[in-house]
Amino acid sequence: MPRTSNFVDLSPTLLDSSGVPAARLNYRYDENSLKNLEFNARQAADVFRSAGALEVEMICPTGSNAHMMGTARMGVSAEDSVVDAWCMSHDVANLGIFDASVFVTSAPVNPTSTVCALALRASEHLAENLASIPRATPRQLGTNPRALGTNLRAVASDEFDAYQNDPEVLERFARLRKARLRLAQERQLPPYCICHDRTLKLIARYAPRDAETLEQIKGMGPHKVRMYGERLLQAVKEN
Repeated sequence: MPRTSNFVDLSPTLLDSSGVPAARLNYRYDENSLKNLEFNARQAADVFRSAGALEVEMICPTGSNAHMMGTARMGVSAEDSVVDAWCMSHDVANLGIFDASVFVTSAPVNPTSTVCALALRASEHLAENLASIPRATPRQLGTNPRALGTNLRAVASDEFDAYQNDPEVLERFARLRKARLRLAQERQLPPYCICHDRTLKLIARYAPRDAETLEQIKGMGPHKVRMYGERLLQAVKEN
């Protein structure tokens, strides 16, 4: 059963890979839930014995299995929910969340069919009402990365396409991809865990020369700059 004491908030100490406060899960099994689990485990064992099972091992599943649901609950108001009845964000224009995070509580069975049904319902509504869906307003951007400051996070990687015939930018992008691959091999990580191609495109386009400017690139942030910034900056500066 849903309980107000179970919730997700932001960690006061941990940051994610983009330097944003990480999600913190506050969850405890209450006495009623524990008793229900124990009761149902006993009932299941009785069913197996009645069916002729020679040996029954009863294990209460507390903490050993889970489906990831909730944290972006559906509701009518931004005060107590994240998305509306059509899985569209209350606070961020043109943002839809079509997965199990919109559930307000869990069910006794697997959630996949309900996720698919909600996604289909929301997609049909989106297609039928596309013209009336509020759109996010792009930030006004300059051309100097130092002048852009935090606005550099909002630059789309499509802007790279305007420079796709610039040999210097393309060569820088190729160096950055090689540097990312070497880093990934050394750290035993998938390359996308370091950063995506769209981030490398922005780095190649703006050629930041210091950690402070690199941190402003969309897809970077303080944590990634600390972990990988020196090598990426080195790739930018190579001739």
